[in-house]
Amino acid sequence: MRGEQRRSRSRLLVEFDTDGSLELVFRKHKLLPLGEGLGSTAEEPHLHRIGHAGQPKLAVPVDVYGLWSFSWRDSDLWQACVLYADDSENVAEGDEPSNTTPQDVAQDLALHLPLMIAMGCGYLDPVPN
Repeated sequence: MRGEQRRSRSRLLVEFDTDGSLELVFRKHKLLPLGEGLGSTAEEPHLHRIGHAGQPKLAVPVDVYGLWSFSWRDSDLWQACVLYADDSENVAEGDEPSNTTPQDVAQDLALHLPLMIAMGCGYLDPVPN
């Protein structure tokens, strides 16, 4: 039983370096949203609020908000970052390439994850092996 307790406890915390490679840890987790998407304000249209019962708890950039909203549908968080960074459809329609990498997307999200989790607006769910 002790080994089982240690294993389950070890999954309660996820440690990562926001300046380092995030692929390994993001491949092992999904981000599941909690709370409500409350949108932006006229004063800060570049930030989208997330909260509970109509009360904002945090504001995040649009890319982070998009991942918070929809990444649960992907196989893991890294795959969500790969898909989010892929701008080939926009380029095909005439837009300039963004030159954003999955690591760039992951780092932006990683900077906001601690507060998002602390405020009860999302959690990391381990991906089954």
